[in-house]
Amino acid sequence: MKTRIEAKKLSYYINKKPILKDINLCLDEGKFYGVLGPNGSGKTTLLDLLLGLIDKSSGDVLIDGISLESIKRNNLAQIIALVPQNFNITFPYKVQEILEMGRYPFKKRLRGLSSYDYDIIEAAKKSFNLYALDKKDITSLSGGEKQRIAFAKAIIQSTPVIFLDEATSNMDPYYAHFALNEVKKSIKDNKKTVISVFHDMNLAARYCDEIILLKDGNILDKGKTQNVLTTENIKKLFGIESICVSQNGKNYIIPA
Repeated sequence: MKTRIEAKKLSYYINKKPILKDINLCLDEGKFYGVLGPNGSGKTTLLDLLLGLIDKSSGDVLIDGISLESIKRNNLAQIIALVPQNFNITFPYKVQEILEMGRYPFKKRLRGLSSYDYDIIEAAKKSFNLYALDKKDITSLSGGEKQRIAFAKAIIQSTPVIFLDEATSNMDPYYAHFALNEVKKSIKDNKKTVISVFHDMNLAARYCDEIILLKDGNILDKGKTQNVLTTENIKKLFGIESICVSQNGKNYIIPA
């Protein structure tokens, strides 16, 4: 399933203060997009607008040419999966129950999950090494363990688009790279589209095909990662001097 997401002159204001201003984006299938910017630049707001979690002030969001406002929430859950920064669930669901929720957007009314659904769940449990956790309460897990569950649930949801909102910030380096590798593999195998907010420039450099730089609610630059992630742009974005190290066609940034 091909899925194209477009933002056209998308703006968001709070008490007449611009948070995002006239954002124009086109997100195509089969690419990993990274969003970088200082705190308050509008990164999470952008994802929230693209998901319809908050109401835009002006502009439009289109999914395959259809306005986001006309898409029912259940249908949207079949298109986009979200991994938030903090997977906070206060009710003590079992991990197995949380994983099963990833298939709910596709579940027939008044029917249980199918063997096909459980095959998808089992594959994700194996990939993310969750067999030791599946009978535990989600509330008893550490922040990093919860994020592994959130990533697995998003993969189980089998949507053509995945949004990551600083999704690896609570994970140790091993599982951060593991989870992003799993997402990257889904792009290669299934032509998914991924857009991820990052604080870590070098994680973005490692995994993203294209980078979007946000500052003061505007797009500072966007394009191929190696063209956008430069010392000049980092200076403009964060006000810091840095050194760029190139390896295997990727640019990595070291603060000077």
